[in-house]
Amino acid sequence: MWIWANIFSNPTTAKVRIPNLSATEPWASVKPHVAAALGLPLERCRFFHKGKILEDRMGTLFQCSIKSDEVISVQELQALPTEEKFERSDDMGTSVASQQGTGVAPSQAIESETNEADSVDPPEQASVCDACFANPRRKKCRECGCNICGTKDDDPENIDPPLTSLPEDDWYCPSCKNNTDHIVQPGHGSEKHFVKKARKGDSSKRWGRGMANVGHSKKCTIVSGSHRGPIPGIEVGQTWGFRKGVGEDGVHRPIVSGIAGSVKNGGAVSIVIASGYPEDEDNGDWFMYTGSGGKDLSTKNRRTGKQTFDQELTNANLALAATCDTPISKLGGVAKNWRNSKGIRVVRNYKLGKHHPKYAPELGNRYDGIYKVVRYFPERGKSGFQVYRYELRRDDPIPAPWTKKGEARIKELGLEMIFPETYDRSSEVSSKAKGVSKPIATDYEVYREPSPSPSVLGKRKRLYNPLATIDTFPDLAVVITARPSRKQDQPSDQVVLPKKTPVFDIPLILRELIGADIDSNPSHQRLWSSIMDQKPSSLRGFIAALERELNCPVCQDFIQKPITNPCGHIACLACMKGSVEGFGPKCPNCRASLIKIDSGDENSKEKNPKLDEKRKRIWRSQVQIDSTLVDVIRYYNEDYGKEKESQPGR
Repeated sequence: MWIWANIFSNPTTAKVRIPNLSATEPWASVKPHVAAALGLPLERCRFFHKGKILEDRMGTLFQCSIKSDEVISVQELQALPTEEKFERSDDMGTSVASQQGTGVAPSQAIESETNEADSVDPPEQASVCDACFANPRRKKCRECGCNICGTKDDDPENIDPPLTSLPEDDWYCPSCKNNTDHIVQPGHGSEKHFVKKARKGDSSKRWGRGMANVGHSKKCTIVSGSHRGPIPGIEVGQTWGFRKGVGEDGVHRPIVSGIAGSVKNGGAVSIVIASGYPEDEDNGDWFMYTGSGGKDLSTKNRRTGKQTFDQELTNANLALAATCDTPISKLGGVAKNWRNSKGIRVVRNYKLGKHHPKYAPELGNRYDGIYKVVRYFPERGKSGFQVYRYELRRDDPIPAPWTKKGEARIKELGLEMIFPETYDRSSEVSSKAKGVSKPIATDYEVYREPSPSPSVLGKRKRLYNPLATIDTFPDLAVVITARPSRKQDQPSDQVVLPKKTPVFDIPLILRELIGADIDSNPSHQRLWSSIMDQKPSSLRGFIAALERELNCPVCQDFIQKPITNPCGHIACLACMKGSVEGFGPKCPNCRASLIKIDSGDENSKEKNPKLDEKRKRIWRSQVQIDSTLVDVIRYYNEDYGKEKESQPGR
């Protein structure tokens, strides 16, 4: 170990390093090295450590609580006078007379006595702990005693058995010594096997883990959070493995809450049907939904807690009632014309299958289309407390996913369950899919070659499984489950063929709109080429690529009222106005000029307020919204531009 030393009265002096020390080395043998390193006589040094005076009787560096890389402060004492010292006498007169005999004045003699008394070292003091301050009432201290129990008997002579050498780190008394039974000694193997204790039945579950508590990794910017109606690119029957994906695509944004929306933004916009309340009913095209609230959330399990008080028509319940075509009332109401109620996106969770398996998805979460509130009313639930009930009816032209037409449409569109990019599907989903005999589509197709005839193989047990589940082939796409021919008793090795990824076929109308946009703005050719190079497999993939490309460089959100700069970069009109006012007519992405600058003014670095204002006026007169690009966006989002304009710098 090593320590540092500096002069206490001279803070400008650099610290000196004293190496090659040991914690068992006595302080009395260390202090000469400290004094020599500072260039001071040992008799004129007073040593301090953490506010304590270091004395020889304090023992080793370990007993002085001096650890490696710590600082020792040294106080330089004044030198004694060079004259011969005189002996103090009990008779002051004798002392004065002796001074008079030597020609020294009495006043000078008294002053000499005072200086000599001041230069004498004070009596030795015992070390004081910074934590307990040597308080006799405090019997234990982990700073100056045992690191475990705090015993202060740190004198090596009182330890039984005595120590052969003092440790350099924390000190432990004999009762708290390190348990060497769990340490494998050199040359010895582990003789005991320690098994982790199983979790007790009455132990509390550690909440906060799993995919149900994972936040969104991206934000849906193609529409706002208050958008009502279908989400562009999301088809009826689309499924997600977890609520995380449902929120990232903008269908139902809250991770836990079952009702999304507020009265301020026009009411609820989406709901999720899961296990819910015992009063819930589900008949497919219409269902009874129970509002939120009334449960005690102070328990450990906040999902299935019992209802302990009445529900109120506030917050989410009020937002859901506000969508009904009737005045809001705590007594409930019936819609004048339920089709005039505001549309609500409905997502069904696989947990609904516990009570209504006919209309619930087998796995994950499924988007089932637009529903509208027919009526709502309060009533006493099975728990004895008041709950608010809502009747919702389906009003969507797209066939429902549980109908034959809906299933055929899902198969035609090739809709597959969406999982997070970094999620391992073979871990959690396979455990939830036990008993599901339907093949799960993933990334590969399987082709089985004909097997040898029974005459070659002889009689042996059949190993062919006619129904492959997700547990059997978690990473395979379509498994050919046809029964082998009579001559083929056992299948041979299978050949895995890569599955062909479909490419989105852009509709003719959309192609014409994109062509008109390129003709109007030739710089947009790069934009559409970049999107096509990504080869989106569906309208959802096409919109996701467009969302990434049309990201405003100022607000980092999807563009609103887009304008194209001369350099080709696209931004929001409101964001560009704020950027031009603050930084002049320059592109916020590449800093290129937005107007044509005279050659004489281009290289001028001097600020000219009049010239800057003139350039801003020129830009305001030239800027205009790209109407052709707006037409392309409105092809899949009819409400684009009608929602709240994005704020600059958001």
